Amino acid sequence: MNNPIEEQEKVILLLIDKFNEEREKDRLYFLKYRKNSPESGLNKEPFISFYKAFESKATNSEIFDFLYEFGNLRLVKSFHFSNHAESLIQSFEKLNIPIPHFVSECQKEVIQRANFIKTYFENEKFKWSKSKKGDFLSKIQTESKNHSFDQKSEEEYLKKKFDETIQETREIENDIETRFSYYVNDFFDGRIFSISKDLLNEYFYHSEIASGGCGSFFEVFKAFDKYVGKKNEVFALKGFLSGEKEQNSEPEENPNEKSISINSMVLTNLIKELSVYFEGKEDDLKKVLSGEEIEQILYFENNGNKLTDVFFRLHEAGKIQNNKNITAKWICDNFENKNQKSGRSKYKFEVVYKQLTDMSGPINKKRRICENL
Repeated sequence: MNNPIEEQEKVILLLIDKFNEEREKDRLYFLKYRKNSPESGLNKEPFISFYKAFESKATNSEIFDFLYEFGNLRLVKSFHFSNHAESLIQSFEKLNIPIPHFVSECQKEVIQRANFIKTYFENEKFKWSKSKKGDFLSKIQTESKNHSFDQKSEEEYLKKKFDETIQETREIENDIETRFSYYVNDFFDGRIFSISKDLLNEYFYHSEIASGGCGSFFEVFKAFDKYVGKKNEVFALKGFLSGEKEQNSEPEENPNEKSISINSMVLTNLIKELSVYFEGKEDDLKKVLSGEEIEQILYFENNGNKLTDVFFRLHEAGKIQNNKNITAKWICDNFENKNQKSGRSKYKFEVVYKQLTDMSGPINKKRRICENL
C-alpha cells in the first residue's frame, strides 16, 4: 500500500521540476528578446491549480516565493544560509505541504556548516597552536638529520623541504579551483587568515554546489582543512629557516600601513579618469586612492559594478599590491553607488569580493569605464 505522504512528496517534486523547466524557458526567451514571454509557462497548468489550491493560506506573491526558493534548492541542492532553510521550512508548514526528505537533509547540512564556521573562528582553528607547530618542526628536524651528513646539507634539506611545501600548497589551490571552481589564494594575507565568516560560508556554499550539493560538506571541508594545514607548514618552516623566535612569530599590525596600495605609474591617470564621476570631491578621491582616510564616503553616481570593474582590471594587471580581500573591504568602506530603487546604496562585501575574484570580471567589456589605464 502506497504511503500518502510519499505520494504527496512525489507530486510536489514533479511540480517543482516543471516549475524550473518553465522558468528556464522564460529566462532564455528574455535573453533572446529582452522582454518577458507572453506565453509564460508559469501562467498555465499545473501552476494555476496550485495557486488556487493554496490561495486561502498564502498570497500569490508568497506562493511564488515558495516555488522559486524551493525550485532553486532543487537545482543547487544546498542552502546558502541557515535562515534560508528556516524560511523555506516555514513556507512548507504554512501551506501544510509535507517537507521532502532532501529538504530536511539540506537543512541539517547548512546548520552543520554554520556551526562549524562559528566554532572555527571562535577557536582560531586556522592557526596552529605552539605545541602543534613544535611537533611539526621536531619531525622535520629529525628528517633533516637523517638525510644529511653535516650542517650545510641539513640546511639545504630544510630549504628544499620549504620549496616543496610551497609547491604542494599551490597544487592544493589548483586542485580546489579545478574541483570546486573556487579560488582560495586570498584566504591568507601574509600569515593572517584574512577572510570573514561570510566569505568562508561562500567557499563552502559554492564548493558544495560544484560537488553535487547536499552530502558534500565533508569533502569540501577536507580540501579546505588540507590547504590551511599546508599553509601553516609553510609559515612554520619559513620562521624556522629565518631563525624567528616564537614570541615574534605573529606579524605585528602596522598602523601606518595604507588601506590600498596602487602602483604609482597608474595612480595619476586613475585619479584623472575617475574624477569625472566625483565632481566636487576630487581632493577626497585623490586621498582615498592614495591610501589615505577620508571623512565622508564617496558617492559613485552610476552602476556600482563599473567602479568595481576598474579595480578588478588593476588587480589582473598586477597594479594593486593588496590582496583582493583587502581591496573589497576598502571599496565597501569608502564608496557608495547608485541604486535605481533606493538611490544611494552601500557596496556589499561578499558581492564585491566575488566580482574581484571572478575571471570574467563584474561587467561586459563594452560598458567599462577608465579604459586608458
